[in-house]
Amino acid sequence: MSHVTADHTGSHVFQKKSFRPGSICHYCGEHVWVGGKTCKVCRFVTHEKCMSEVTSPCTSVAPMLVKEPVAHRWGERQKFKRTFCNVCRKRMDDSLGFRCEVCKYYVHLSCNPFAVQDCKRVATYNPHIPPEQLETQLHHWREGNLKQSSKCSVCKNVCSSHECLVSLRCAWCCKTVHSSCQRFLDISCDFGKLKRLMLPPASVSLPHTAMTVASPTPRGLIFGSREDLCAESLMSTPDTDAVSLGEDGVSIAPTMIALKVHDGHSRRHAKTVRVSRDGSAKDLLTCALQEFHVPASDSDMFIIGIEDGPRVVPLEDMGAEMSLSSLQTGPPLVIRSRSSKNEDMIIRVYPGLFPSAAAFKTLAVSPITTAQEVVVTALDKYGIPYEEDELDDYGLVEVNLLEGVRERLLDPMDKPWKILHEASKLSVRQVQLTRFYLKHLKMSTSVHIYIGNLPINWEPDRYKNVLMKAVDLIGFSSVEIGPVFPSSGALFMQFSDSAEALEACVQLKSAMMIEQKKPTVMVIPEIMPSLIKDGCAPVLAFVNERSGGGQGVNLLTAFRRFLNPYQVFNLSYGGPLPGLYAFRNVPMYRLLVCGGDGTVGWVLGLLDELRPKLACPSPPVAVVPLGTGNDLARVMKCGSGFSGGNVLDLLVAMDESETVSMDRWAIRFENDPGATRNAVDHLIDTAAKSGPEDEECELMTVESFLACSVNHMSSAMEETSQTFIMNNYFGIGIDADIALKFHMKREEAPEKFNSRLHNKGVYIKMGISKMMQRSGNLCKNLHSALTLEVDGEMVKIPSGIEGIVVLNINSWMAGCDAWGSERDDGFCQSQLNDGLLEVMGVQGAFHLGQIQGNIRGGVRLAQGASFVFSMSSPMPVQIDGEPWLQPVCRGTITAGNPASMLKR
Repeated sequence: MSHVTADHTGSHVFQKKSFRPGSICHYCGEHVWVGGKTCKVCRFVTHEKCMSEVTSPCTSVAPMLVKEPVAHRWGERQKFKRTFCNVCRKRMDDSLGFRCEVCKYYVHLSCNPFAVQDCKRVATYNPHIPPEQLETQLHHWREGNLKQSSKCSVCKNVCSSHECLVSLRCAWCCKTVHSSCQRFLDISCDFGKLKRLMLPPASVSLPHTAMTVASPTPRGLIFGSREDLCAESLMSTPDTDAVSLGEDGVSIAPTMIALKVHDGHSRRHAKTVRVSRDGSAKDLLTCALQEFHVPASDSDMFIIGIEDGPRVVPLEDMGAEMSLSSLQTGPPLVIRSRSSKNEDMIIRVYPGLFPSAAAFKTLAVSPITTAQEVVVTALDKYGIPYEEDELDDYGLVEVNLLEGVRERLLDPMDKPWKILHEASKLSVRQVQLTRFYLKHLKMSTSVHIYIGNLPINWEPDRYKNVLMKAVDLIGFSSVEIGPVFPSSGALFMQFSDSAEALEACVQLKSAMMIEQKKPTVMVIPEIMPSLIKDGCAPVLAFVNERSGGGQGVNLLTAFRRFLNPYQVFNLSYGGPLPGLYAFRNVPMYRLLVCGGDGTVGWVLGLLDELRPKLACPSPPVAVVPLGTGNDLARVMKCGSGFSGGNVLDLLVAMDESETVSMDRWAIRFENDPGATRNAVDHLIDTAAKSGPEDEECELMTVESFLACSVNHMSSAMEETSQTFIMNNYFGIGIDADIALKFHMKREEAPEKFNSRLHNKGVYIKMGISKMMQRSGNLCKNLHSALTLEVDGEMVKIPSGIEGIVVLNINSWMAGCDAWGSERDDGFCQSQLNDGLLEVMGVQGAFHLGQIQGNIRGGVRLAQGASFVFSMSSPMPVQIDGEPWLQPVCRGTITAGNPASMLKR
């Protein structure tokens, strides 16, 4: 084996290399022609002149430098173009890999087990530190994979590269900087352009072991399992782009062999190690440790040998005649620790939430040292005062970083030495990545658990009884049940002990089905309003991932990357209730709703219900349009539909928006129970008269329309009165009829309605079908079936009218200004907050098309603030795009709670 001079600079193991033309220094970003070196472990390339300036740690020691580890949240495995792996620094174009959806850390499948668990710390509230002594928020630097237009925040020159991992990006404030310019930048992070929208991590409290429970990943996000990654790990090969240089600088090419080496007896990971045929056992061990990203300086702590049952026969004991070539066939090669049964071990104990200048303290433990003894020694070393009778308030937590972050609270009589000794038999890296933390077991903040997806409108006591059957609450001394939200089918549990809260979470997740539904369980972050700076109004983002033909999923990921993930909630996982409850004590914040008009109405409706419990009862609401019509978003100047773009610019535009008030209205239907049978019979007769025109359009069969409509009517008749909140418009007749058919068609095959263009095309087909329909039209006699009273005066409905639309905003049917500008007819122009509603008539499907094409406007009928209407026959109705078939009823429209909206 050639003798290569190695330099250990900044934890890297550098050696001389001859590089291909165009190789780039990973520190300064300039070309390397002569005098270059590369790290034998992480393949960091640098000039000799830059070696002393390198600050990026090698992946072999980087995990030990992380004081507070946070697990990455991996997305779907896929191929990433023009990106580099943050572990091996190779391109990812031609192989599958993962990306952390929070901090944009990229890894190959085979490199995933070696990822450094240093994702953004998003919940850092520390009850042991007074607010005035809180540490400054620091930058969270991530190396490389910058946009091509990125410029250094210090020198203003371009700092990105498509050739290698170079330069740094802060995952909080999004600043980019050259590695060589980093020292000129302030170490504190002010969150950049998003400082007024950011939820500070120091204000968020959450049990660390519950973070993956409390922050559900978006659809498609997974945590890489070791079974999935093992096969890929076996196929990994070292870098072959460089040739070793001798001490005289002349290239040499010794004959190499490839040996497969396992990490311990667990067989979880194996690496192909290339070594010279003439090499020794120590050479093989050094190369193997480098492949497993274990510091080579620790080689004296390990042995490599042949597996013989539970034993490992060290190669160094096999004599000088042993040849590495003979190991290519035979029993597996294994690395394991050299520890003996009675030898003391050195463990690292981290302070956890206790303030300390030191990252960790080292302690020697013997086979009989208990966890409680380690706690006492660690408290003394960190200078933490305590009384003898308070020792039970402190505990020792074992943290394993081998794959993700796993925590376990040790029993006071557990032996840390035994834990490490058993781990040494399974994996060398597991010993390196096992650490211990001090923990104060008595938390000063409570833990709240959300339980949702329960049947709606039960009595509150019934929810509690079902919950007590699912969870053994007798063993919990710190639990309080409530509040209960029957209309949402959800409730909350409050614990003062985090261990009991997590135990209850586990029991609830494994609980039986309730009414054939699996309960949704999540830990809610606790927000400390006093730690949010004055003048800041954090954004609470709700994303409907099912909207926008996949844009919802992309937005969910982008918001969690730019903001604190605990201020971004997926509406498919519990709805708006968990997020609003988490922000209940925040005195000032803003809402960002990503979805259609129905999604906005859903959030505003729940906001009305929670208003008495909120410190900020009417937060201003911004909209990102992901629906089909998006009329409210158009009025708020948010666009007709989000189709991608810079999410950071979107958030900045929200921060700069003005607050306006918007009227909202309550529509109450008083149903006639005695008319139910007659209404159903009438519907059957009407549907039976439907001609072949409908069937030829293949939009909906008579049978499906009949079944779904009767179902809507039956549900509406279950209660004698129903109240709905209107934000945009209320339609009776032709427009609601088309919307109802579209809604039922989408319910039959939702997978086909995944784009706005397709949805609008279906609307057009249904409108044409309605124009061709000669019989079975429920809206032909609207003038005789509907009576309308506005501000105490009866409104005459002309005989040609087939639809009535009550407007609150001046956008209808995907952007049509059907009411129009001010005319000389006695009516005022429509306004958001004038306390008035506008009533217009539609003269059939052809008239709808004319309004859509801006050829004609609607027929103005009335304008007022109080409405009474009655229907003598079943009619299609819709409120803000949500349609149903309404049976015979009498109704009223009155003013509701106004909403604060953000208008660009």
